[in-house]
Amino acid sequence: MFTPVAAEAVGLVVAGPFIGSFLGTAIDRIPRGEGYHWSRSRCRSCRMALRAHDMVPVLSFLALRGRCRVCKAAIPSGLIAVEVSFSFFTALTVTLVPTPAMAIGAALCWCLLSLSWFDALLGRLPDALTLPLCIGGLVAAVLTGPSWIDRVAGAVSGLALPLLAFWIYRLRKGYDGLGIGDLKLFGAVGAWLGWEVLPFVVLLSSLLAVLYVLLLAADPRQSLPFGPFIAVTAWAAWIVMQRGLWS
Repeated sequence: MFTPVAAEAVGLVVAGPFIGSFLGTAIDRIPRGEGYHWSRSRCRSCRMALRAHDMVPVLSFLALRGRCRVCKAAIPSGLIAVEVSFSFFTALTVTLVPTPAMAIGAALCWCLLSLSWFDALLGRLPDALTLPLCIGGLVAAVLTGPSWIDRVAGAVSGLALPLLAFWIYRLRKGYDGLGIGDLKLFGAVGAWLGWEVLPFVVLLSSLLAVLYVLLLAADPRQSLPFGPFIAVTAWAAWIVMQRGLWS
């Protein structure tokens, strides 16, 4: 029997890649100064307007074998990567999060993924996402039961603790170790997780970044987008909390 819960789960899973597709389009157009809200999608090479069946997330890419229907130019791989990540993490979130918080979990997942891709591809964490994420964490606390005071303390701690590390690092090294956007993201994460969990997120996200540099032999002197590491750690921590595995 197709229950309301199942309908909600299917709806969220279907919506995920479409949100990812919109985000991928925005990230692709912003550096070129092109609009992305209402303008018609076109092939970057031949400028042919795309039809509806050419813009179905993931499926259209597979059907077209990654090339424009008209000029056969390759579709940017970053676009499909964004769509696939939204599809995967949305399905995983819906599977792991208990029913009452399923929609909230999907919204958190989408926002964290958006911030991750913005930071990875454009090197920025937009205030248009971090601020609503922070407000959303406080609203979610009111709706789902945790003390909103604990969440406010988490938001303040999320800004204060990394800010202290930011200034210590700057004084010792003479340059920034964290971006201002990273500080704001930590504050938003604190609003979702509370002040007690936040130190673990700071520690684990830092360890993930170090492992990334070591495993890929990346140059530690080069600027590394830290947002994705914060986001994936925060997402995992929130799910652990929702499943009652954090005491």
